[in-house]
Amino acid sequence: MKKILLISNNSYSLVHFRKEFILFLLNKGFFVDVIIGDDIPDDFINHKNFHIVSISFNNRSKNPFSLISLISKISKYIKNSNPDYVFTFQIKANIAGLIAARKSKVINSFAMIEGMGDPFQPKTFFDKITKLIVCCLYKISFKKVKKVFFLNQDDKKEMLANKLISSDKAVSIPGIGIDINTYKPNCYLPAAKKVIMIARLLKNKGIFEYCKIAELVKSKRNDIEFELYGSEFQLKQQDIQFYIDNGIIKYCGFTNDIKTVINNCRIVLSTSYREGFSRIILESMALGRTVIASNV
Repeated sequence: MKKILLISNNSYSLVHFRKEFILFLLNKGFFVDVIIGDDIPDDFINHKNFHIVSISFNNRSKNPFSLISLISKISKYIKNSNPDYVFTFQIKANIAGLIAARKSKVINSFAMIEGMGDPFQPKTFFDKITKLIVCCLYKISFKKVKKVFFLNQDDKKEMLANKLISSDKAVSIPGIGIDINTYKPNCYLPAAKKVIMIARLLKNKGIFEYCKIAELVKSKRNDIEFELYGSEFQLKQQDIQFYIDNGIIKYCGFTNDIKTVINNCRIVLSTSYREGFSRIILESMALGRTVIASNV
């Protein structure tokens, strides 16, 4: 039986973005081994050929010593696990996972770029230095990779332009998709004129832009409601407290019930600066809701 090791940032991405893929691999007869960077989700998959382990790491940490430590931990795990394939997702997992796979002499390693992230949106001199370091690390980690999958053409072009990967290894796919059997369009609009945004509280998700849009709209149309869903991250609730206190937006925090939230609104708005291929937009369109987004 062939074994594949998946390395992902956290349990949320595992549950929401990888579950169908893991079930597909299991149905194809693979043994699936998974490393995540936070707590193991409860009752994720009950299968004899599935194993999940937590090796704690922070995807946004810029500490070089923590990266070295993570590479060492993953490398040790790979040597004990002895997978036939390694497949990594997201920046930290891609860099640390692929370098660890290479150190452990895994021949078949693959990666997915689901979005370029903060390092490729530099605003300050320090950000530019960070981008340079990340590019160097990507170049090292991609040296022996078999294929790297991209969710859009722009990310692929940027990687090729920066000579981080050779063109024969770069593969474009049209997003990771959603299961349309579980996302049925709801043609009955709710009575409330509600606009929502679903995103982690990050500057590059356009959180402040969303708040300012809401402020401008409500100055002319106070009957329109604006809600923001997403966990605190780089930004905290107090950073947008002015807009909350003045009734401009309602901050609802994290939600697991995405379908209900989308069905209860009329418009889904995305102000993100950059995306790989937004799952929220796919889910919203599949549920029959209007989406307003920029061409990112």
